[in-house]
Amino acid sequence: MHPVIIFIVLAAILFVLALPYLASLSLYSLPVAVAWWLSKIPKGDGPKLADIPDEAGDAILERFKEQKRAAEAHVQSERRRGRAANVRFIEREDRFENRSNLGQGLNRSIEAGLAEIEELDEHIERLADPGLRRFLAWRNDYIAWCELGRYRGAVLGAVLGTIAGLVVLEVFDAAPSTVFVPNFIGPTIVYSLLFGWVGALLGLFLGRRHLATRAEAEIEAMEAAADDTQTEEHIVAATMPDEDWHEILGVAADASNDDIRQAYKAAIRRSHPDFVANMSENIQQAAVGETQRINDAYRRAKELRGF
Repeated sequence: MHPVIIFIVLAAILFVLALPYLASLSLYSLPVAVAWWLSKIPKGDGPKLADIPDEAGDAILERFKEQKRAAEAHVQSERRRGRAANVRFIEREDRFENRSNLGQGLNRSIEAGLAEIEELDEHIERLADPGLRRFLAWRNDYIAWCELGRYRGAVLGAVLGTIAGLVVLEVFDAAPSTVFVPNFIGPTIVYSLLFGWVGALLGLFLGRRHLATRAEAEIEAMEAAADDTQTEEHIVAATMPDEDWHEILGVAADASNDDIRQAYKAAIRRSHPDFVANMSENIQQAAVGETQRINDAYRRAKELRGF
């Protein structure tokens, strides 16, 4: 006989033998689970953006900064490890020699750390906007609220499953007589609670999918509203006459040439059309205009400074 068939037969036998114990356990476990789910069901319509404190957004920014510090510590640790192992470090190329497996591994690890730092820098620069920080905090809270909302589906599934079990077992007189519960509780009630568990698990799954869809739609609506606001701000900024180049680049008028170059790179990275390629068409158009504005400011700075 095929091993798979043997496994299925043995599993079926074990399930039949365990069924009275599972049903009896459901008599105690399902009410406890339903009570716990009821305590977790969130109240109201979910968190509102206007109610999110600035501290919540600041905490998100701080987490990114902590990740950056951790990535920087990792890079420094890898460099110290390489020097301790006497792997030759090439200063002009800022890497270890690739002659050994250790050197190659260190370089890969350091490159990954530097790439992570660069990505975190971009996030930190974007999070300089307090409004964006609060929006991200609201999004996290709203997703968490929706996650808790799936317990409502679990309670509903448990109730409907138990009722369906009672009807089926009564109509077809299909409840086994073996149960390990007090005599005044009939086997039909006990075994119907197994149907309740099935309904509860199904309610958890379907409830989570429904609420995930709801959360996605709500977040997209908020992002669209934020995009429209951001577009208006870009248009207003782009039409301001005779704006000083150093104000556009975000530096002082007497900033050094190196500071100007770094500010330009940071500004162009934030507003480059490639960076917003996945956003709305309005944002992409605004990014093109902002990029031209930044390039014009940098051109004026170079003409003025002669570099």
